[in-house]
Amino acid sequence: MSVHAVNTLVLLLVVVLVLQDQRAAGQTGLVSRRAQDKNGRVNSPGINDPPPGPWISGWGLNPPVPAHASWPAQALRFRAMNSPGSVGPDSLPPGWSFHLEWPKEFESAAVVYYACGFRLSFPRAPEASALVFVPEPGLLCGRLTAGIVPSLFCALAEIQTAGAMMWLSAEHQHVAMVQEAAGTGIRFCLAVEAQAGQAEAVERARRGLEQRFEDQFEAERARRGAFWSKEKNAHLDSRVAHHAVESLYAQLRPPEGLLPFRWATGDTAGPARFNIRHLYPLVLAWAEVEPAMTTDLVKCALSCQQPDGRIPAGAAPGSAEEGSSAALPLIAQAAECAWLAHRESGFPDFVAPRLRRYLRWACRHYDPEQTGPPCWQSAEEALIPETHDAGLASPDLAAFLLCEIEAYLRLARICVATAGDEPAWQAEIQRLKDALDNALWDEKRGVFTSRYVRGASIERVTLSTLMPLLAPGLRPTQRQGLLQCLHDPACFRGSSGAPAWVPWEGDAEAPPVQALHQILLLEALRHAGAEEERQHLARTLATTLVNAYREFGRLPDPLVGPPPAAGARPSDTDSAALAILLAAPLPSAAPAVEPTSPVLRWMDRHRSVLLSGVIGLLAVSVVAVAVLFLAKTTPPRASLEAWTGLAIRYHHEGRYDEAQELYEKLLASGRDLPIVELLLANTLLKKGELEEAETRYRRLVAKRDPHPVAWLNLAVTLYLRGQTNEAFQFFQEFADKYDQRQPQLAFRARTAMALLAPEPDPAATTPDFSQ
Repeated sequence: MSVHAVNTLVLLLVVVLVLQDQRAAGQTGLVSRRAQDKNGRVNSPGINDPPPGPWISGWGLNPPVPAHASWPAQALRFRAMNSPGSVGPDSLPPGWSFHLEWPKEFESAAVVYYACGFRLSFPRAPEASALVFVPEPGLLCGRLTAGIVPSLFCALAEIQTAGAMMWLSAEHQHVAMVQEAAGTGIRFCLAVEAQAGQAEAVERARRGLEQRFEDQFEAERARRGAFWSKEKNAHLDSRVAHHAVESLYAQLRPPEGLLPFRWATGDTAGPARFNIRHLYPLVLAWAEVEPAMTTDLVKCALSCQQPDGRIPAGAAPGSAEEGSSAALPLIAQAAECAWLAHRESGFPDFVAPRLRRYLRWACRHYDPEQTGPPCWQSAEEALIPETHDAGLASPDLAAFLLCEIEAYLRLARICVATAGDEPAWQAEIQRLKDALDNALWDEKRGVFTSRYVRGASIERVTLSTLMPLLAPGLRPTQRQGLLQCLHDPACFRGSSGAPAWVPWEGDAEAPPVQALHQILLLEALRHAGAEEERQHLARTLATTLVNAYREFGRLPDPLVGPPPAAGARPSDTDSAALAILLAAPLPSAAPAVEPTSPVLRWMDRHRSVLLSGVIGLLAVSVVAVAVLFLAKTTPPRASLEAWTGLAIRYHHEGRYDEAQELYEKLLASGRDLPIVELLLANTLLKKGELEEAETRYRRLVAKRDPHPVAWLNLAVTLYLRGQTNEAFQFFQEFADKYDQRQPQLAFRARTAMALLAPEPDPAATTPDFSQ
C-alpha cells in the first residue's frame, strides 16, 4: 500500500470521527448554529425565541441553579410587584421595592420573563430596552438604555443617596444600589443583606457591578436553547410553552441538606420540599428542556430511600419525611427515561441497586400476602385518591409495578452489580400479568376494572382502567376494548381532557381532570401505538391549557375547576410538564433495545469513557495494517485485506466462528499483531469462550505497553468467570497504572471496584417475597 493510500485511510478516519462528533453534539441538545455569532457566543435561545407577554405580578425571580451550585442559608429571593419593571423582596409585607421608570412616550412595555429575570422592550421606542437579572441570591443586576431610570421606594425608611449610589434599611434588611455609565445607558447592581450591615451591602453591590452579568444571563438563556430550537406543536400557544419552561426553572433548587443533587420544589410559595410524587412528569419534561437535569432529579429521589427500600412521597432538605406516604411506583420508569435522555456516566451503577431494593419493598408493600393483585395501601398513595378503598385492587397499580420491573431490568442489564437479575423477577412478573388477565380483566364489559380482593368487581369505571396500556404483552382484544372505552363520549372523551372517573348520575361535582393523569394517558397511548387517539387527546389538552393560562395567568391543576389561589406563581409541576410535552410532541418510536450480551452491556455502560480507547484502537489498526501491507508479508496483501474486511463483517453479523478463523489466519502470518489478537479475544469473549479469551487477554496485558482496553476486558472476563477477587485486583492495578495517562478510564476502574466490593446488603441477592 502506498503512502497516499495510508493518508487516505487516515483522512477517512478523521472524517468519520468528525461526523460522529457532530452527531453527538446534536444528541446533546446544543443550540443551533443560527443561535450563535461568529465567535460562538449565544445570541438567543434558538430559532424560536420566546414571545413577549404581559407583566406577571407575583412571579418569583431566582438565581440560576447550575450543577454543583449552592445557596447560602436563608437566601433572599425577589418577586415581581404590581407594575411592569418593579421588583421587591419575596416577603409580606415587602417593606421596600425597586422600580424602573421611563418617559410617557415609550408607553407600555412588552415583557419576556425568565425564572432568573426579565427583558423589557417598547414597541413605541424600538431603541429602548431593559435587562434585569438575578445572578445570585440577594443580588439584582441590570442594564438599561437611555431614558430608563432605576429607583428605590420605601414608605418606612428614608432613602439615602450619594452620587450614583442609593441605600436604605428596612425590615432588618440593608439595601444598596450602585450605578455606572454604559454607553448612552447605565448598568446597575442592587444588593440586599439581612445578616450583615449596610457597608457590606454597598461593597457587595460594587463587586456585583464589576461582574459581567450580561454574559451570565446569556448563558442562562442558552440552557433553554435545546428546547426552543426544536419545531413546536402548532396547537399549543408558544407563550404557554414559555411559561411552562420558566415554571420548571423557577422550581429548581441547588443541593441542600439531605437532598444531595439538584431538585425541584413543587410550591415556591411554601416551605421548600421535593415532591417525589411528581418525579415521573418532571423527568419527562426536563428530558425535553435540559436533559442533564433528569439524572440529578432521579438520583436526588433515590438518595431519599429509607433503610427498608421505600421511597417517600416527599422530602425536605432537613427531613426525609419518613412518616409520609410512599411515592407513586413510577421511579424505575423515571430512571430509565433519564438514562435514555442523558447517558450520564455511572448513572446505571447508582440507580440499579437502589431500584432493586425499592422494588423488593414495593412488591411486599402492595401485596403483603403475595397471593393476589396488588392494592394501594392508602388514599394518599393512590393514583386517584378519591376512589380508594381498603382492599380494593385496581389495574393501574398492577400495570405500574409491571412496568417498573421491566424498566429496572433494562437498566440492570447494563450494571455489573445487577446484571443477570432477570430470573429472580420472573415469578413476580408472572404474578402481575396473571392479576391483570385473570382478576382485573372483565371479559364481558371488555375493560379492566377494580376489584376487591377475594370479592366482586366494582361497576364504576375510573381512569385506572386505561393504565394497562402502559404494560407490555396486552392481548389484542384487551387493547381494542380499552381504546373503544376511550372513544366513548360518555367515558373519557371529555371536552377538557380525560376525567379521573366516569361520572355517575347524581354526582354533585364533575370529576377532576388531573394533569398527571393526562401525562400517563398520553404515555399509555404512545406505548400502545394508538397515535390517532393520542393526537386527539393532545389537541384537547392544548386547548385546555391555553384557556387556563389566558384566564388565570398560570397553569393550574386540576386543569378545570375552581380558580387557583390568588397571587401569581409558577404553574403547578404536573400542568407545566404537560404543557412542555404537548409543545414538543412525544416520539412514537420505541426506546432502543439494550445489548443482550453481558460484555456488550458493560461496554455500553462505559461507551463514553471508552471512546478514547476505541479511537486509539482504530488509529493503531490503520497503522498496523498499513505497516503490514508495506512490508509485503505473506499471505499476499489482497488476502490480508480480504480477511480483515471479512472478519469485521462476520463479527458484526454474529458469525463469530468464521470471524475467529480469519483472525487466526492473520495471526498465523508470523507477525506480532496485538490489535488483531485483541479483536480475536473480543470475539472469543462474545462467543462465551471465557477461558481462551482470558488466556489471550493475559498475553496482551503481559506485553510491555498493553492496550488499556485489553486490561479492562481481562478484568471483565475474570468477573464473568466468577473470579471476583482477581477481577478487583486487575481493576485496582489498572486504576493505579493509568491514573495520570487515562484518568477517565481509571475512574471507571475505581467505579467497578466499588461495585465488586459493595456495602453489606441485609436483603437477599434475589427477591424474597415470603413472610
